[in-house]
Amino acid sequence: MAIFRKFSFYLVGQLLAYVLDYGVFVLLFEFLNVNELWANLASKTAAGSFAFFFHAFISFRGHDISRMRQSAIRYVLVVLSNMILSTLLLWGLTVLTPISPLILKIFTDVVLVGLTFFLVGNVVFPKPKPESEAEAG
Repeated sequence: MAIFRKFSFYLVGQLLAYVLDYGVFVLLFEFLNVNELWANLASKTAAGSFAFFFHAFISFRGHDISRMRQSAIRYVLVVLSNMILSTLLLWGLTVLTPISPLILKIFTDVVLVGLTFFLVGNVVFPKPKPESEAEAG
């Protein structure tokens, strides 16, 4: 049941971050005529920054806040990986299909949600080890 609760908070944070992500993407791509790949990278940066703090203080709040710097570095690596995968997938689909990048962006991001949740929960904000395990390991 705890994983369901954690995943629910994670999804709320990701939905809020996605509103920011997609909003920045649309603004840059549609209104400012920025290339879709650069717009995607910029929108992911804005959303990733928001999501880190949301997840640190809400989704995975049992995390040891004193390790915030380590978590931030790990989160940047996860977000960079997500940006690369998302941008490559978006690029590949825009080359292979006539579908608008505005639609393809949604598809590529949905594809990566599960992978990102796993990495954020297990790499960035791992569950603290009980004292007995921490001392033994």
